[in-house]
Amino acid sequence: MNPSTSPNRNLASPKSLQLYTTGSEVAWYPTALDEANEIKSINSKAFSFKNQDQIYGAGSLKSRFSTHEISSEKNDSPDFTLVLPSNRLYIVIPGLMLSIFLAALDQTVITTAIPTIVANLDGGSSYSWIGTAYSLAETSILPFCGIMSEVVGRKIVLYTSIVLFLFGSAMCGAAQNMLWLVLCRAVQGIGGGGIMSLVTIVIADITPLQTRPYYTGCMGVTWGVASVMGPLIGGAISQNTTWRWIFFINLPTGGLSLALLIFFLNLVPKPTVSFCVFLRDFDFVGIVTITTGVVLFLLGLNIGSTTGHWAHANVLCYLIFGILCIAGFVVNELYTTRTRIIAPSAFQTLSLSSVMVTSFLHYYIMSTVTYYIPIYFQSIKGDGPLMSGVHTLSLAVVSSVVSAISGMGIGKLKNYRYPMIGGWIVLLAGTGSMIAIYYDTPIPRTMGFLALTAVGIGNLFQPNLIAIQASVPPALMATSCSAFMLLRNMGASVGISIGAVIYDQQLTTLLKGTEYSTGLSYSQIASIPSVSERNFVFNVYANAIRTIWIVNCPVAGVGMLLSFFTKQEKLSQSVTEYKEKDKGFKDAP
Repeated sequence: MNPSTSPNRNLASPKSLQLYTTGSEVAWYPTALDEANEIKSINSKAFSFKNQDQIYGAGSLKSRFSTHEISSEKNDSPDFTLVLPSNRLYIVIPGLMLSIFLAALDQTVITTAIPTIVANLDGGSSYSWIGTAYSLAETSILPFCGIMSEVVGRKIVLYTSIVLFLFGSAMCGAAQNMLWLVLCRAVQGIGGGGIMSLVTIVIADITPLQTRPYYTGCMGVTWGVASVMGPLIGGAISQNTTWRWIFFINLPTGGLSLALLIFFLNLVPKPTVSFCVFLRDFDFVGIVTITTGVVLFLLGLNIGSTTGHWAHANVLCYLIFGILCIAGFVVNELYTTRTRIIAPSAFQTLSLSSVMVTSFLHYYIMSTVTYYIPIYFQSIKGDGPLMSGVHTLSLAVVSSVVSAISGMGIGKLKNYRYPMIGGWIVLLAGTGSMIAIYYDTPIPRTMGFLALTAVGIGNLFQPNLIAIQASVPPALMATSCSAFMLLRNMGASVGISIGAVIYDQQLTTLLKGTEYSTGLSYSQIASIPSVSERNFVFNVYANAIRTIWIVNCPVAGVGMLLSFFTKQEKLSQSVTEYKEKDKGFKDAP
């Protein structure tokens, strides 16, 4: 079909062209539609778009990324061919894996080195902000990354994120006081959030659905290995050399990742958007409300969980205004005439909504387990930071291996629904088994319960992501992935905070009327002269953590039920290779 001779079509300028592929055809189509806003024949397959904003790739920023609702039966939908750029995946994928490794490593590497850092910088009670600054910045930047990667290009956002991460790492290593360190950790978090988001989006751009689970599985393994190695690397560096190398070590590795991607990553070009169009169509109200809402809400959760003063006016204000801003963002996205940061169509079906919610619940459970199991080993079993990391290896290693196997299985079977349902069933069994962890439970048995839970956690990484990518049209891929990752991170933050509320409340209740406080270390409990009282206090601390596992069970149950509503989409795409010489365009930004 010749775009220039299409009936009832208003021609757009060359900058308003969008790459379309239908069957064997590849063409740059004008983006303006006729008054009827309907196309009746593309490669002999009939379908219609409900309005102009819903066609993929319209020239204005608004219409390029607005809600897509294709009114057609599944068998009558157009066969959009995925146009793949030519890439040496054996070089590009390791480059992406290195960047993911660094972003994931810095989420956990700091945990075992915090006492050393606080002592060196005289941090006092502000130590918690070392981790909070990173997580706040990482989560709040996620909604921005998806839409900006569509506006200015994937590469610009990805490379800028890596540079920011490396700059933040260098400045963290050079920090001379706690304020300096916390601010630079926020810069690191902005870079880390951009890396996490863009790597997911770029993989969707350079791999077809039928093989994509293999590559997302590789990313899952990388994330898991980094999470395992983080506390071990942090502990080893802080004990044997200066803690500053925890941050400096990122520079050569990150530099290598950046170099590989700059020289070898190729993407299919997209039409550019002028600065005037950007200002006219970009949803500034949306980005301000969602960013402000996420920051305030997570700030309230972090301060509340750290201090335990949930009824304090500051905490309540953060939470309330955060929720109001997020609610305002939702209303804005439903009614705005500008570019949507997160398209409502990403939640328009029960299947998509179920996947988004289960992703939140998945990370809720994972964060409570990964955060509070080390507390169990250190406070009740007497482990140091290093041995606590060793005893949680079963959780990290098993989840990483299962994530890789899950990705390969989805790629081979072309089905993500059954692995998702199976993962939730196993996770429900795992969280149920953890209720049997008491203060005197042997460590091997505890590690066995953790391994079972890890099978469920690891099995859910790939199905959720693939389900999102298989269910949305190409124009919504970036913003949908960003929404998915935002909900995952929010789930993790809420899980840690809810766990803190449960833990503190249980300790306060169970120790009420005794002479013992809620902040006892293992050595303090072990020094109690009376054996019966000592065992009583150990049991109280164990039961406080055990209550967190009890709450996880209905959460896993809800996730399992929602997984049955997930619809299986076809995991196959027609693929054609983009040839630069035929189009006259250079590689995409």
